[in-house]
Order: sequence, then C-alpha cells, then structure tokens
Amino acid sequence: MSQHNVALFITCLTDQFYPHVGVAVTKILERFDCHVSFPRAQTCCGQPFFNNGFHDEARELAKRFVEIFEPFDYVVTPSGSCCAMVREQFHELLKGDHAWGHGMERVSGRTYEFVEFLDRVLKADLSHLSLPGSEPRPTTYHYTCHLRGIGIKDQGVKLLRQMGNVDFRAMDKTDQCCGFGGTFAVKYPAISGAIVEDKVNCVADTKAQTLVCNDAGCTMNIAGMCHRRGVDVRVKHIAELMAEAMGIDVTKWWRRPVEGMPFSHHRSSDNRSGSSASNNRRFVGVRVRAASVPAAMALGTATPGGASEAPRVPRAMA
Repeated sequence: MSQHNVALFITCLTDQFYPHVGVAVTKILERFDCHVSFPRAQTCCGQPFFNNGFHDEARELAKRFVEIFEPFDYVVTPSGSCCAMVREQFHELLKGDHAWGHGMERVSGRTYEFVEFLDRVLKADLSHLSLPGSEPRPTTYHYTCHLRGIGIKDQGVKLLRQMGNVDFRAMDKTDQCCGFGGTFAVKYPAISGAIVEDKVNCVADTKAQTLVCNDAGCTMNIAGMCHRRGVDVRVKHIAELMAEAMGIDVTKWWRRPVEGMPFSHHRSSDNRSGSSASNNRRFVGVRVRAASVPAAMALGTATPGGASEAPRVPRAMA
C-alpha cells in the first residue's frame, strides 16, 4: 500500500497553547505509515475574520491556505472547528473565482479532522492499544459542535472504546455546546459562562479522571471552568491518550530533520511553477503570521532556542 502524503495543519490555538498535541498527531500518523510534512508558511484559516463579517480578509487567508496545502494528498488537523471552516466556508468565500476554484475543491475535499482521518481514511483499529496502569482509567468525552457539523459524532468514542484500560463514562447532554463559540464567549460572557458551567456539572457527574476534547477552544473553555470550580479532571486530546498508549513521549519536541524523513519544509510554489492557475492568482496583502516557533520546534523544523527559517509570505501584486 502506498504511503499517504499528509500535511499537518496545526491551527492557531493548538500552535500557541497545545503544541504537544501536534507532536502526538504527527507521530501517531507516522506509526500508521503516513509521510507527514509541516508547511511552516501556514497561518490562520481565516475563521475569526469570517465569523466577524470580515469576508474580504478571510478570503485572502483562504487563498493562502489553498496555495500552501494544495500539493498534498491530505490535510489533517487536530481541530474540528478549523476543519469545518475549510470544508464549509471556503466554498462561499471563493465561489465564482476561476483562478482558485479547482484548488479550493481539491483542498476542501481532502482536509480531515484527525479522528475522522483515522476512521474514514486509515480505517484505524486501536484494539491492540492499552493505556498504562493497573486500573482502567475513568474517561468521558465532549462532543464538539463543529465535529458534529462535519458529520463526526461517535467516531472518537468508538476509538476510545477500542483501547484497553479505558473505563468510558458517557456524559449527559452530549449535544450541548460548551459555550466557547469563538468570539461568542467574548461578546456574550454571561451566557457563555452559564453554558460552560452546566457542561462542567455534566463532566463532574461522570466522576471521570480524563475528559477527551478534540478542539482547542473547547478545551481551554472547559478546562478553565473546571479549574475555577475545583473539578479534578484532566482535559486531553484523544491524540494524547493514543500517544500514551503507544509509548510516545510528546514532551520530546526536538528531532533533528534527516534527509528523506518527514517534517519537510514545503514551499508550495516549487511544485506549482508553470501552472496557469497559479500564475493567475493574486494576493492582496493581508498581513498574516506564519506558524510560530513553538510549533516549528515541536515538529522538528526549528532549532531549540532559535527561530525557524523565515516563512515565505506572498507579496501583494500590483
């Protein structure tokens, strides 16, 4: 079977707050014989702009995303929220744009959330894995809204149940939002706070030691309320539990790149020179920040204590 050529889309929140999740995702995909690359020029998918009505700015970030990730067979992200942005909203932003239409269709059709990729593409079976410890670990699961939006519901629970030493405990109100909703939590803090408090009550009722949550925004929101309420539960991405069961140390971020190994720095223009579609595409100069040093170090693309190679930022064209 041919090796899957996968690009990791780290996302803003995972990059800044949970880079070890990116490490776990990458090393797990490698265990499943995927060749994983980390395009260091990647930036935001544009969701904050889009959700706040700045569609022109979001459109330019969508174009940037397409250019960077189009050459890969698959794009895998640990965030259902950002995956939904690519799959559901890029069509609206780039519809009728003939220069970008083909690339957008290719990228949006090949972008997967991590659990979705394991289930639908890799057909992963985790029955050979078991969490360390002498007793089963009480574990519950948060169904994030955006995962449901892209058709992912029970796949994460199915994978958890396959693993040994997991005492899965279903949570009440599984279809209820955690109250984060991106800028919703900022615009409506009282409503958001009430929603997440109810969610944390449901978590506490399970008496689980671990809450699996596969979206960084939801994780921050729920973990923060758990801390304030004194609910003793560890909020983890499913990739962290899988890495633990596989004996993968996600704290060892730095790995020197070796020729022929994954974590390649991909310059998308190298594979696209001569393409008429590429020559017709124009960026209009939205200022964006490339993936930061934490993610680059985590994925072996920057030296410890030093900055990664300067990313390629498209110039505005007259």
